Amino acid sequence: MLAEWVATLALAFNDLSLVRVQMGRDEDSKHRWLYWFRLGIAHFAEAATFLRETSKIPEIAKFIESLPEDVREHHRECLECYATHEQVIERIRNEAGFHYPEIKIERRKRTMHQVLGALRDGYGEIVGETIGDARLLFADDVVAALVGRALTGELTPDLVEDLEVVARVSIEIEEGIGAFVQFVNGVLERYLRLAIEHGAVVRKLPE
Repeated sequence: MLAEWVATLALAFNDLSLVRVQMGRDEDSKHRWLYWFRLGIAHFAEAATFLRETSKIPEIAKFIESLPEDVREHHRECLECYATHEQVIERIRNEAGFHYPEIKIERRKRTMHQVLGALRDGYGEIVGETIGDARLLFADDVVAALVGRALTGELTPDLVEDLEVVARVSIEIEEGIGAFVQFVNGVLERYLRLAIEHGAVVRKLPE
């Protein structure tokens, strides 16, 4: 079971590390940055939920207790961040991250219907001459409104032009993501050390 837990944490580590790198590379492009932000939030929701639920399993809880204090502190910080921002994180995951808004029979309750209504006075743009280089900027406006709704509980179409609110929340959640990544790093160090003590063979690959 412990090996399964470590392997799953490693999957999340890779996903979140990649997203963090891409966010840094695309920070000057608001729509590209917003995509990585959404993806990172969705992955963090999965990772933090998994960590919270599995940390209660006796075998895993015992392993966590054996970790150095600083690593256990990263564990606490990660779960505390998720608990603090859980509602926002899950809204982004479910409406603008891994899932698209559902279409329901009751029009008033449909998220996309409300978003389009909020954006109706603006202009939708499309750039690019071919499918390969096309960008549907009006769809970026829609997703920005979805993210704004997740963050504030209200439809704020102007958020596409001003990402200060997103940035503030992003900084706080980024701290939680950073804590998760550092926790997994500490877990791997401890787990691999134990594996070597029990006879695991380590081979250094040629550079």
